Amino acid sequence: MSIAYVQGNNNGSFAASLTLSGITVGNLLVLWGRFFGVGSIPTFTDGGGNTWHVGGSFSNGSSIYAMWYCLAASFTSSSPAFSGQGSFPEIVIEEFSASGGATWTFGSQTNGTGSQSSPTWSGGAQTVSVGDLVLGLFANETANGITFGSSSGFSYHLDSQGNTVVTDKVATGTSETPKVASNTSATVGWMSANFTATAPATPQRRISFID
Repeated sequence: MSIAYVQGNNNGSFAASLTLSGITVGNLLVLWGRFFGVGSIPTFTDGGGNTWHVGGSFSNGSSIYAMWYCLAASFTSSSPAFSGQGSFPEIVIEEFSASGGATWTFGSQTNGTGSQSSPTWSGGAQTVSVGDLVLGLFANETANGITFGSSSGFSYHLDSQGNTVVTDKVATGTSETPKVASNTSATVGWMSANFTATAPATPQRRISFID
């Protein structure tokens, strides 16, 4: 089975909404956000009509970090519009595919904070199965304009405001630690999560013998 990053988008200049178009129905969607100066997880409505679930959240300093997922996109676009997002939301949406008509299930989520040194930021170990999709979110609480890159098998595709970045990898072992290359050292909040893609069952064939 082949798992792949398809596309993604961010919310631009601290906008309260973002849009992803050209989605393939049935693909996995993941939404990440860092929300500064808020007291609770923001809410959103998806103008595209897709069904979302909260995957996890935690507080770090003056921010709340959160992730949501849609296991099977029902429509070809997604337009999350937030309320209660605070003044400087940093939001990223991603689409992932799995070959062969596979179905997605959510595994687990971990989070934490730590002092991170350049050139690599690291999250915490995520217990997974070989072949799982492993995702990581990193955000520096204080500065923007950071340069990111891929690291240790984790691919960097996009970020929001040069501060909140997401990374992904297909697991090759049973414990994976999300990483991202960074040109600065900082105290960083991070989240990691894993998803499993399961191929559809092969239909059983019955053969009858006639005497």
